[in-house]
Amino acid sequence: MPQIAGVANGAMVLQDTAITDMNLRIMNRVLSPKVDGSRYLNELFQKDDLDFFILLSSIATICGQHGQSNYTAANMFLNGLAAQRRREGLVGSVMVIGAIVGIGYFEREVDGTTKDRVIQAGYRMISERDFHLLFAETVLAGHPSSGGSYEVITGLREIKQEDRQAQNPIFHHVVVRQDAVNTPRGVSTKVNLKAQVLIATTEENVKESIQGMYRELYKVSGFSSMLLD
Repeated sequence: MPQIAGVANGAMVLQDTAITDMNLRIMNRVLSPKVDGSRYLNELFQKDDLDFFILLSSIATICGQHGQSNYTAANMFLNGLAAQRRREGLVGSVMVIGAIVGIGYFEREVDGTTKDRVIQAGYRMISERDFHLLFAETVLAGHPSSGGSYEVITGLREIKQEDRQAQNPIFHHVVVRQDAVNTPRGVSTKVNLKAQVLIATTEENVKESIQGMYRELYKVSGFSSMLLD
């Protein structure tokens, strides 16, 4: 077999239980795939020549979900492990995802009514293509030299200021303010880009203008712009 280029742990076991009813068996059943599985992989791949070491987490950990304190604890362990690897000069990153349209656990196991309720709660389903893009972003985020966070998050939609969820400080960056300018950013960005390209004197100036436009678009979409560098 060829040399292993990268590692990703997407293991998941769910057993939603109110914390007052949770026993050690239920807790460990949910913790083990992520905690023990990731810990073993970390011990096996203590080398700096991997392209990526990605641990998959859930947007439910960011938002909070009733009955999933065990699952949240398991996912938060991944953050600590990724941070530890980064301190040691090893690649390590956390990919926080929500539901994916047409595939995955959410599509297979969750009924339509629950899906609607989840979307109303502020979650946003992503496409399979978005998932691939997010994975590429997380590969780049995992390198100690990336200069950015080791955690890449998606799965939240924009929230109106009057929505109850907007009162939660952790969602302030996705709240649409009433006084926000509603002019489509793509229009002005396109005009600015055209003007910049017309006055560019070198190929490098053109490249910088295009990258700047995409960085602005990525900010709107919620992704980082590391893929452009």
